[in-house]
Amino acid sequence: MRIKFCKSNQARWLSHLDIARNIERGLRRAKIPLAYSQGFSPHPKMSFGPVLPVGVSSEAEYFDIRLRSPINVDELKKTVNLNLPVDLRIRKTVDLGENSSSLGKSVKMCSYKILCSSNILTTDNLLKLANNKLCLTNHLITINSKNGKKWKCRIVSLSRTKNNQHLVIDILTQIYARVFDVLSEIEHLIGVSFDEFSIKRTEQYSVLNGELISLTDHQIVGGNSGSDGRKRKNDINIDQ
Repeated sequence: MRIKFCKSNQARWLSHLDIARNIERGLRRAKIPLAYSQGFSPHPKMSFGPVLPVGVSSEAEYFDIRLRSPINVDELKKTVNLNLPVDLRIRKTVDLGENSSSLGKSVKMCSYKILCSSNILTTDNLLKLANNKLCLTNHLITINSKNGKKWKCRIVSLSRTKNNQHLVIDILTQIYARVFDVLSEIEHLIGVSFDEFSIKRTEQYSVLNGELISLTDHQIVGGNSGSDGRKRKNDINIDQ
């Protein structure tokens, strides 16, 4: 079974290990019939998606579990949410097919929403500056990792919040691009250090036939989940 969950508010300060422990505890308290490994130290058959940095919230985190016996997906969502911290919430559950790919193999791209502000520039001026500077790179950023590899990030849109207090940057990155490195590169390109910022992961995607596909799409899980929506094709090729 593949489970999509969100983490918000205070939960964004939990480490990946803390998140896993809280979810495992919630599953046990909800009496979900988890399948366990064999041996002297059996543990639940669970696997999580890519690690999210501490301090980043998310609308779209995922983990897979194996069950000893079938359970209604709606009932699982309801009972587990009653046993999780308030800032961790299961949003969707789908059955996994026998030949479904693991999360580690499936996730190729991530999207983020960054809210930021500067004490020396108004939001309008910050938006104009960001548009002018990032146009010079065709809204494409290359991140150099510590091991010498290069990962790419597309600036999907630049806007402002309704109250005009923050610049809003929507980005699409390759899975191994660190979002804090992306933010630092944006600051470098526009020549402004943000005094305040917050980051939220909005979705994770697989790629199939040149299209971004949800991790709960039936083509990915191989079960009966049905399509969960796709991105436009011109959003897929990060180099374009």
